[in-house]
Amino acid sequence: MKVQGAEDSSPHRPWSQDAYDLQMQAKVAVTLVGELFSNLHTLEEVLEFKLLEQSGIEELAFQIHQIQKATERLQPA
Repeated sequence: MKVQGAEDSSPHRPWSQDAYDLQMQAKVAVTLVGELFSNLHTLEEVLEFKLLEQSGIEELAFQIHQIQKATERLQPA
């Protein structure tokens, strides 16, 4: 008995260890930058001073998210 669509599937190719490690590092970086962003936002409220605009964290967050997206594209089909 064949599963519908099974004949069209390609064999599963596992990730290389380097690609997997890179994706995990990107996920950790996204989590950390999210925490940093949250902490800076809280600090802004306490200090009544705009830290986010002057810290460069928004650009850093953007770049880290771009890196995460790029690592996801490394996943084999």
